[in-house]
Amino acid sequence: MRLNDARETKSVSVIGVERSGTSLTVNLLRDLGFYVEDDAFAPDKGNEKGYGESRELRKINEEVLIALGGSVEAPPPLPRGWQSDNRLAPIREKARKLVERMNEHQEWAWKHPALTLTFPFWENLLPPNHLCILCVRNPLANAKSRNSGEGISVAMAARIWYFRTLHAIRDTSKQRRLFVFFEDYFDKKSEQINKIAAFVGKDGSKINTVSEDMRHYDITLQDLIASPEIPSEVKLFYILLLRAKKDDDFADVSLFSNVVEEVTMGDGSGPLTYNLESELEYYKKIANHPYVRFGRRISKLARTAKTRLSLMSTR
Repeated sequence: MRLNDARETKSVSVIGVERSGTSLTVNLLRDLGFYVEDDAFAPDKGNEKGYGESRELRKINEEVLIALGGSVEAPPPLPRGWQSDNRLAPIREKARKLVERMNEHQEWAWKHPALTLTFPFWENLLPPNHLCILCVRNPLANAKSRNSGEGISVAMAARIWYFRTLHAIRDTSKQRRLFVFFEDYFDKKSEQINKIAAFVGKDGSKINTVSEDMRHYDITLQDLIASPEIPSEVKLFYILLLRAKKDDDFADVSLFSNVVEEVTMGDGSGPLTYNLESELEYYKKIANHPYVRFGRRISKLARTAKTRLSLMSTR
């Protein structure tokens, strides 16, 4: 097949933590006419249309993280500029060939959960005007889904959601991007499908609405706030995302994402370190949001931020 002029190619990365609506979103793009690679995993009851994960993309993402001394399950430290590490040179040619193969299609989309970590490796290989769709889900619903399907504890799943969502937001800051909230797929007033279609230059009027059966967990913001299993900083970050959606302004979220320290998740038992002083500056901005009902926790964080060097990951 003829390789298209990269300037004419329309391409989309769907980026988000597992069980955040990435499969739902990439399959929507497929319905809108975008080419999506064969699945790395076969369709099942949870994703009857398939997962929309390219086998080759998954393989290369795994190789990237392994080359840097980690894995998908236990990511290595990813300091700024890590994508230029010489250890990645043998993998870069494989990646370039994969993108070239995708560019044989005038319109294409892909997704893999590890893109929340590896997007900087791909960024300079992708066609100009590449689009990113960032999928976000209530972290308690995400954590319960992962606990049910994968056996990961709710607390650890929430930490993973926080860590990888911060990375994804920071690392896509130079791209044209759209934030897509999973819960909005089930709210007709949100016109989620039409917004996604318009973002990628398509007409979404003929696409059916999403079945309520795909929700699985109907968890509210109040449920999240009341949950003792979800760390306060995760709750607050999600509230910041909701406020950004309401204001249609994600500038503060992008700045907030820069506070994440470049540390490994390890095997899940090691420390997960963040700059608490910087976090608190952004927490203060959202402290008057009507959804915030736990000021005491914010105050406690403020009192202890000067002496605490890190947040320990919940076992």
